[in-house]
Amino acid sequence: VWINPSAATKTPRPPPPPPAPPPAPPAVPNGPTNVTLAFVEAGSTTPVAEASLDGNVVLRTAMLDGGRELYDTWGKLMNCGGAGQCGTCVVRVLEGGDLLSERTDAEVGHLGSGKERNSYRLACQVEPSKGAQGRCVVEMKPTKK
Repeated sequence: VWINPSAATKTPRPPPPPPAPPPAPPAVPNGPTNVTLAFVEAGSTTPVAEASLDGNVVLRTAMLDGGRELYDTWGKLMNCGGAGQCGTCVVRVLEGGDLLSERTDAEVGHLGSGKERNSYRLACQVEPSKGAQGRCVVEMKPTKK
């Protein structure tokens, strides 16, 4: 066996660097999400009930779990169960719309867009924005315009 004499005089290579630590989880802006919902009847400004919307709970679930009236007669018979396909769970956000998720393509398709139309939402598509905290006023079964 032949040994290279110059290899015997070289310094050993340093060990490889340790693996990088895993990335930190994304920070939640402003802490936990907690939006207080105040429900008003169509055409009124006096709240008839309140509920809390936190985490990834959609507005439809919060309303139905709280016993709030969401559907008209047709909607009770023909709703899609929260898939955003039927357009029967329409609500109107009177205050605090900035605390909620952006309008989805399903909402724009069913409700249109524009200054007046943007306050109308499908309850099955509305979630609180990450880290949102505050109060949101929601008109149940708004009159159609």
